[in-house]
Amino acid sequence: MNVLRTLAVPQGEAVFEVLPRIAQILGGEQDAVLPVPAADARETARLSDALHPDQPIDDGISLVVATSGTTGTPKGAMLTAAALRASGDATHERLGGTGSWLLVLPPHHIAGMQVLLRSVLAGTQPVIVDVSAGFDP
Repeated sequence: MNVLRTLAVPQGEAVFEVLPRIAQILGGEQDAVLPVPAADARETARLSDALHPDQPIDDGISLVVATSGTTGTPKGAMLTAAALRASGDATHERLGGTGSWLLVLPPHHIAGMQVLLRSVLAGTQPVIVDVSAGFDP
């Protein structure tokens, strides 16, 4: 039985600690994960209340990413490992190679998570820009 588990995702250089888990997500090897921000207990509680980690989830689901919740309660987009790999592979093909990925967005959101997923698929580490104190171009 597949169970949804939270994955506390840090920002900054500490994000490298979760890359082995990202590889497992891409392999569909373990329970599904719900990425939550490691340093934001309030947001983690909000996402957990809405998406019910530690509950059974459909087999084959590897990643559940919270929507923005603009209509109220966040919903969970359920993604399979095959869909995540296909997205990364299609991006690399479209760009003409794997290249290097720059992480400036929160890694518990889909855009930041995709940077981590694509980096793992490419066999590289992303370049991290810590924006926890804000971003000034």
